[in-house]
Amino acid sequence: MDIGWHDICLKTNNMQATKAYYEALGLEVTHDSEGWVHLTNGDISISLMGFLSENWLNFRGGDIETIRARLQELDIEAPGKVETYFEDGSTGTHWQSRDPEGNVVYFDTTEGEASKTMEVNVLLANLERRLKVMGVHSPHFDALKADLQSQCSTDK
Repeated sequence: MDIGWHDICLKTNNMQATKAYYEALGLEVTHDSEGWVHLTNGDISISLMGFLSENWLNFRGGDIETIRARLQELDIEAPGKVETYFEDGSTGTHWQSRDPEGNVVYFDTTEGEASKTMEVNVLLANLERRLKVMGVHSPHFDALKADLQSQCSTDK
């Protein structure tokens, strides 16, 4: 079962101080807008969100209906309702639930995120960042990247 990729969404009251903290730990800012900053180092992705009321575990790009069905099949309580939405010209599906400890677990997949191409691009970007942190460079990485992207170019 493909649950997609994930990041940790942290409720943030002091965006600048929290962003500086994670940058000092070696995470790189990949998105910065009003109320939301995304950082990663290739191993971990963290979204700092000023509008959250609590921390979330956020899964992106997975098959939400299959995930929900699997939990139900195993008689695991998974509250919340799977919903379809339309935003910025794209359709998506999302579901906010809670794990047995009460932690928010959020699944969200837009049309583009459900493709192999999107997932390969996320994996390659994270791998490239991680290799940079480790000080590893290979002249073959660009060829590997191009090969993997071309294999997925016909995926819808």
